[in-house]
Amino acid sequence: MDKADNSREGKIPAQETADFLLALRDDLYAFCFSRVKERELAEEITQETYLRYLKASDESEIDNPRGYIFRIAFNLTINHFRKQKIRVIETAVDMDEEKTPGREVSPEEWLRYKQFRDRFNKLFGDLSQRQQKIFYLRRMEGLTTAEIARQQNISRRMVQKYMAQVMKHFHNGLDKT
Repeated sequence: MDKADNSREGKIPAQETADFLLALRDDLYAFCFSRVKERELAEEITQETYLRYLKASDESEIDNPRGYIFRIAFNLTINHFRKQKIRVIETAVDMDEEKTPGREVSPEEWLRYKQFRDRFNKLFGDLSQRQQKIFYLRRMEGLTTAEIARQQNISRRMVQKYMAQVMKHFHNGLDKT
């Protein structure tokens, strides 16, 4: 069966789907990791996201496949935290802090963190003051694009443009490791 036959049935050819998912892999993993802060868990959620996407009844009906995939990942991270919250509540009564082992950070993990932090700080310093301010307001203060635009007296489109420049700068700079 060729591509034309597949598209008439409403199905995306398997190779196109595989290529699409492969192209999203790094961004999807980074998104999951930014939410859960654990490598193995981020990898599990990434894989579960792929499975749920592939199980979707009809991929051709999805208007924005990228957005759909990231929504699946977002929902999976929320589910994870809900489950964790329930477990914490169930076990909180029985916990004795002195008997609870702490998780020690290995020297390698600490070094990787320090190197990453140093690279991030250098890249942040390379940004213009306006880019730094917009990044800070968006990522640290949690302001919306519209709120930043009003506060900085610029258009929402300019805020989006600055954020795109900042993200590209960080992506390029942090990717060179």
